[in-house]
Amino acid sequence: MQEDKSKVRKRIIVIISIIFAVIIVLYVVTVVMDFIKEKSLMNNNTESIAENICFYVPDYKANIYDDPIYMDQNRGIMYITNGYGVTLTEKTIDDCDIVAKFFQQYFSTVIEGNYVDYPSFFSDNFKKYNTLPSKFTMQKIYDIEIKLYSREIENEAPMVYRDTYEVRYRIRHNNGTLRSDVESDTIKPIIFELLVYTDQVMIDEIYPIRTIITE
Repeated sequence: MQEDKSKVRKRIIVIISIIFAVIIVLYVVTVVMDFIKEKSLMNNNTESIAENICFYVPDYKANIYDDPIYMDQNRGIMYITNGYGVTLTEKTIDDCDIVAKFFQQYFSTVIEGNYVDYPSFFSDNFKKYNTLPSKFTMQKIYDIEIKLYSREIENEAPMVYRDTYEVRYRIRHNNGTLRSDVESDTIKPIIFELLVYTDQVMIDEIYPIRTIITE
């Protein structure tokens, strides 16, 4: 009798263990699928529009500098490395590192709607696995913050670093032609993984962070 009870307990423990294992597997699969979906929405062209986001109608002739409300926003770039932050301006950029200069050029290109030069910021590896937008309007980007998260050696001869940066910014009147994963005036942080050479910087990966800031 005691032996039968012991067998029953063991069976119950096995069944409970299996149930928990299945729940964990389902959770992991769900998280991975959500991540892939978000990354696809962000990196693919604008034919892939995020669900439940209302975008402004694209106007390729509009000049964003004619919008006084946008011009009153904080349009500078805050660049933070090792706990030290500097606003990238014409006066400060000459004293900054190659990555800071890269980000200044990158955001200048994006804000100006320069989709012709846009692909030049990305590595061949990135372009192999992701589709860049073929065209996008000028972008009313503001509240830009770039923070170094980590630096690793990618290659020693020649020396190449892989830098990971957390990038935050808002887009006023977002029309989805550049980013179709975020609403207007909302910060949805993303990670940039950069390949940093002696004389060149390339974006090798971009992927989302789940934190969303609306205020």
